[in-house]
Amino acid sequence: MFGVVGDAGIGVICSLLAAVLILPIPLGNMLPALAIAVLAFSLVQRDGLLVIAGYGLALASLALLVLSGSLVVEAVTRLGAMLGLW
Repeated sequence: MFGVVGDAGIGVICSLLAAVLILPIPLGNMLPALAIAVLAFSLVQRDGLLVIAGYGLALASLALLVLSGSLVVEAVTRLGAMLGLW
C-alpha cells in the first residue's frame, strides 16, 4: 500500500477530494475533509488499516456527492415543471 505507486494513489485521491471541498454543498465538506485527514495520517504512520479506512471514507464521500447531485437535478426538474418551463 505504500511505496511509489501507493503514495501516488493516495495523492490522487486526496487531490480529487480537495476538488470536492470547493463545491458549495451544505455540510458536504466534512466527510471529504475527514477522508483527507485519515489518508494523511495513514501516510505519516504507514498504517494499512488507516489507508483502507481512508479509502472507505473517500467512497462514502463519492456516494454523498452523487446523492446530492441527483437531488439537485430532481429539484430543478420539479421546479421547472411547476413553473411550466418544460
